[in-house]
Amino acid sequence: MTKNLRRAIATLAELVDPAALNQLVAQYLTRNMMFAEEIAPLARLHKFNEA
Repeated sequence: MTKNLRRAIATLAELVDPAALNQLVAQYLTRNMMFAEEIAPLARLHKFNEA
């Protein structure tokens, strides 16, 4: 369901304004990178607690 919704939004954005698609992709990638940066310290802390 989510995959189809993303596709529909991307298609609509491309039809309306190709630059909007680029912005959506950039925001999506930035959000994922920020999430990974927030999770990384927690993973290291977990390993530290096991030792």
